[in-house]
Amino acid sequence: MSTTLPAHIFRAYDIRGLVDQELTTDTYYRLGLAFGHTCRLQGLRGVAVGGDNRPSTPAFAQALSEGIQATGLDTFEIGIQPTPLGYFAREMVDRVGMAMVTASHNPKEFNGLKLGYRHAALSEDELQALRPLTQSVQPNAVKGHRREIDVRTAYLEDYDIRVGGPLGLKVVADCGNGTAGLYEPALSQQAAGACQGLFLESDASYPNHHPDPSVAANLVALAAAVVSSGADLGVGYDGDADRLGVVDHRGAFVMADRLMALWWQEILQDHPGVEVPVEVKCSKILYDLATKWGGRPFFCRSGHAPMKIMLRQRHLLFAGELSGHLFFADDYYGFDDAFYAAGRLYRLVAAAGRPLADLLAQLPETASTEEIRFATADADKFRLVEALSRHYAAKLPVVTVDGVRVQFADGWCLVRASNTQPVAVFRAEADDQEGLDRILEDVAMTARQLGWQGLADAAEAARS
Repeated sequence: MSTTLPAHIFRAYDIRGLVDQELTTDTYYRLGLAFGHTCRLQGLRGVAVGGDNRPSTPAFAQALSEGIQATGLDTFEIGIQPTPLGYFAREMVDRVGMAMVTASHNPKEFNGLKLGYRHAALSEDELQALRPLTQSVQPNAVKGHRREIDVRTAYLEDYDIRVGGPLGLKVVADCGNGTAGLYEPALSQQAAGACQGLFLESDASYPNHHPDPSVAANLVALAAAVVSSGADLGVGYDGDADRLGVVDHRGAFVMADRLMALWWQEILQDHPGVEVPVEVKCSKILYDLATKWGGRPFFCRSGHAPMKIMLRQRHLLFAGELSGHLFFADDYYGFDDAFYAAGRLYRLVAAAGRPLADLLAQLPETASTEEIRFATADADKFRLVEALSRHYAAKLPVVTVDGVRVQFADGWCLVRASNTQPVAVFRAEADDQEGLDRILEDVAMTARQLGWQGLADAAEAARS
């Protein structure tokens, strides 16, 4: 068999690489063998297989399915679909895993693979364990079968039961030329009452804007459409529709951790005293309000796979990432589905009978940066984060569940290495702008001392 697959394509919670350089049809066939073998050991009978709208996806998904079938398992083919439909297929079909060929919001020269079975996602160790299996697993004498399934009809029925509607709202949905356009604006129109769709055409070159809804600059067209149409709010999706971005009726970008606070207020009214996971990138307001409302907050690491695993293992009701992955398990399956999250937002706003901006205005205000991503070589990023952690731990409290979150007297900063790209992530928050500027100045000075110019530049650029 050919050489071992490169280690760096096996990220912390999915697989990512460059098409025709790091990822080929042979790569996906071998990944299919490895994952099919693993699913057989779990006692599963097959794998639900689908993918996003990248040009490379159909051939890669075909090769993946052939590899899985070569282990004797059936594949349940859902075709080109948003990633949440892959997770839903796993719930819909008994005793199967799921495999979605996607690179989320990465440019079209990339592709990847999201995998799951017990907890809807593989752990980091389980994902890393696939690499040697791509070398050792041989085809089974008995092949599995390819089975087409209609996941769309079942999903739409489930969505209608759980979200309901119409709720008397007017919204705008920005699909970003990704797979969300397969379902929007019809879904939001059904739930909210009226919906204008933007960038519905499937085009993985993303000609209108980069499909990352956690960045306000990518939602400029959405904001303009909301204001010009007099809509109640707007929602934006990433390339494979498992992340949600939001603007209010004024076109103002809404940070995901402030939305989480509203949802937790609602959930804690019905479930007082439950644990409240707070991703390390999220506002201290979320932690403080969860405590005030009777929850038991704790800091947790970033990553869609660790989040899904944590929810199932600890029987949690809800969790979310600043990036827009939102996991509802109080009245849903616990996987990240941006369509369902949008529906929950419509329900919340309609039930309140007030604009989203008014609901958010009740939350305390702080001064904060957005999530800042800056280039850092894969070979350096974890070492530099560790050096920063050692420096600050000598004089201030730190949280190290994922990167380092430094607790200053009037705020905090977080620096962590991305698990999917050669970048690091930085965010800071304080009670007011003066305090935030002090934290940013301290981080910039410390970064220069440690020889991390990228972090120093990011902190300095964020100062007012």
